[in-house]
Amino acid sequence: MLLMLFALSAPIPAPPAPDADVVIVGRRIKHMRMITRYDRKTGATACIVRRSSGDAALDDAVCEAVLACAKTSVREAEMLACLQPRMSVITDRFAHQTAEEAK
Repeated sequence: MLLMLFALSAPIPAPPAPDADVVIVGRRIKHMRMITRYDRKTGATACIVRRSSGDAALDDAVCEAVLACAKTSVREAEMLACLQPRMSVITDRFAHQTAEEAK
């Protein structure tokens, strides 16, 4: 019984800190600015990067995600819900690439 109380009073370990590469990629995405334009004549939607992340491949990946979500999302909440899992995948992928390049 005393051991059980001791175990319950032990400090709970903090969750692991996010990988530094994930944080860096997340910051780069956060500072990006883009707009989408719809061409009525062709029916095509384009993504225009106003402020780049500094990595053309990352910019392209984020634009692809935005364009994919723009097809199905009308409201901001829908767009955010669509983008969240996609951004997690993009962040993980580019963080992994950054870590590999650093080796």
